[in-house]
Amino acid sequence: MSFIKKFKDSIPSTIRLIIITLMSLVFAMYSYPGGNFWFILQVMAPVALVVFAVIGLEYKGKTFAAHSILLIVGFLNAATAFINLITSFDFQSMSFTGTTPFFEALIAFIIFLYLVLMLLSHMLTGNIGAKYEKSPIWTAALIAFLFFLLRSGFNTALMKLIPPIIALVFGAPFYAVVLLLAGVIDIPFMVINFIYIGIIGSRPISFFLFVAFGFYLIYGAITTLIKMKKEV
Repeated sequence: MSFIKKFKDSIPSTIRLIIITLMSLVFAMYSYPGGNFWFILQVMAPVALVVFAVIGLEYKGKTFAAHSILLIVGFLNAATAFINLITSFDFQSMSFTGTTPFFEALIAFIIFLYLVLMLLSHMLTGNIGAKYEKSPIWTAALIAFLFFLLRSGFNTALMKLIPPIIALVFGAPFYAVVLLLAGVIDIPFMVINFIYIGIIGSRPISFFLFVAFGFYLIYGAITTLIKMKKEV
């Protein structure tokens, strides 16, 4: 227990920033989907914004927020995936039968352990720093949640809303907006990709309504970020 409490203080802030930057790059690398150029942008644009927010939060000293967001978005299932891979070992073929490469799963598991230790260290010392503050971003977050809910269902809406809420309660509204933008920035690239592969004409009316509202949210987020750029 003493080791966990002292863990956050055992790593200097500069080293911690380097570590979380490297972990964020691993998250980005693991997220790379392959495929055509527009599909890659569709997947990687949100990832890039998350990486930017995580590194920015750590740089601003919001260590708990940065680590919790990276854990939730990138490595929440790493422990389960690693355990499932280890228990899939086949003695007849002397190999793992899981679909995830061993070293990829191992690196993700190590990152998971580091993130959890860092968060526990902060929680055990009571040094978290979260508090509620009134902000117009809460209204934007609610609107975005309703959009995510209607577009993709409750689970996806919740997972997309938790990171910006974490940034908000840790006093980083700029990065909260960046994370809200990450939830919709895929839309223009998805539209271009559908045009590119020739299936845009088969989309229902609901698709175009969600796209239109998604573009409105993107516009609102970008204009808000421009106004808030001094907070970076």
